[in-house]
Amino acid sequence: EGLAKKNNKRVSFYIVNADKSTNTAKTYKIETLPTIVIFKEGVEIGRVSGYFQNIEELILEKITEAESRDKKK
Repeated sequence: EGLAKKNNKRVSFYIVNADKSTNTAKTYKIETLPTIVIFKEGVEIGRVSGYFQNIEELILEKITEAESRDKKK
């Protein structure tokens, strides 16, 4: 929530319980918890698995990388 607010809601977050939503976990090949899958317009643009103290920085880095790739197209 804090990360979404800091970025003018250019990102949204959803939590999926992999134990209860096994089909979703299989669809997105989630094998490690926690896993954060980053989508843009329905397409996966990045993924972070495992625990990281600087998770917000890693997520922003993945988003920035994807935006840079989009600008080059």
